[in-house]
Amino acid sequence: MTEQPTQHDPIEPHSRPEVWAPRLRRILEEQIEAYEELLGLAEAQAALIEEDRSDELIALLARRQTVVEHASQLGRRLEPFTSRWAELAPRLADHHRAEIADRT
Repeated sequence: MTEQPTQHDPIEPHSRPEVWAPRLRRILEEQIEAYEELLGLAEAQAALIEEDRSDELIALLARRQTVVEHASQLGRRLEPFTSRWAELAPRLADHHRAEIADRT
C-alpha cells in the first residue's frame, strides 16, 4: 500500500519539479525580501535609538515583529523542501536548480 500525501505537504500533490520548483523559488524570494527589510529596519532602529526618538522606535519595533513573524512563516513553508532536499534536488532541471541556487 502506498502512502497518501498529506494535505499539508506542498510537494507531493505536485510531484513534478516544474510545478513545485517555482513555488520554492517564490518562497525563497519572499524570504530574501523579508531579510532585506529586517536589515533596513535594524539600521533605522539604530538611528532612532541614537536620536532618542522613542515614539517612532515603538512603531518600528511593531513593524519589525510583523516581518519576523512573516520570515518565520516562510521558514515553516520551506521545511518540506529543506528536509527532503537530497531527494528533491536531483529531480530539478538545470534552470530550476540555478534559479534556486541564486536565492540561497
